[in-house]
Amino acid sequence: MARSMAQKDPSDMLVTLDAEDVFDVGDQLDRISEPTLVIGGARDVFYTRELFKQIAARVKDGRVHICLHWGHGRTASSSTTANLGLGFFLAA
Repeated sequence: MARSMAQKDPSDMLVTLDAEDVFDVGDQLDRISEPTLVIGGARDVFYTRELFKQIAARVKDGRVHICLHWGHGRTASSSTTANLGLGFFLAA
């Protein structure tokens, strides 16, 4: 799938990835006052399970849900992720 999405000139994606790597709002997470659900995949090659947990812990009412057998792509694109989020917000 990744090959089918590859572009001949990856410069835009590389700039985006560089910006993402240096963008850090960790010291501002305590300003989030609404219930927040962080959903991550345990097999994510870009972000660690520990990072997902740390983010949720730094938000006032943060929760984390780790999908054990999922990677980055599935977590980002699954309807299950949307359903988890919807259920969380309806329950709040």
